[in-house]
Amino acid sequence: MRKVFFIMEIWKEAKGFEAYYEVSNKGRVRRKKGKTVYKDGRIAYFSQTILKQSENKKGYLRVYLSKKSKKHTKAVHRIVAETFIDNPENKLTVNHKDLNKKNNSTENLEWMTNIENMRHAFNNGAFKDRDKKTILNIKHMRDKLCK
Repeated sequence: MRKVFFIMEIWKEAKGFEAYYEVSNKGRVRRKKGKTVYKDGRIAYFSQTILKQSENKKGYLRVYLSKKSKKHTKAVHRIVAETFIDNPENKLTVNHKDLNKKNNSTENLEWMTNIENMRHAFNNGAFKDRDKKTILNIKHMRDKLCK
């Protein structure tokens, strides 16, 4: 008999947008129910809605968020990581463990340094040899110029 496990979807307030949006451990973002007062005094009432995600040029999913009449474009993997995943070493890069840029569940994300992230990509075949040579050549030139 095959066992099937379902991961319960957990929602938390999105870091930095707590009053307006929530994010789930499965990588979905939703607007919270409530009202917004615009700068010109108009009032709008919003229902709870899952936001549509779009793909950027590099293949990462993003959403458009509004806060105090300002629009922000945020990468979904970044919102999920900032909200759910501890980062005690203050690493700056969010890594997709399975290399799938559209899999933004908490089980697939981890904090890394940029170098760790590049190493992970090289070791798991995310780059072609041509790309590796270009990146290594750029690093070599930076090291040379910074001395």
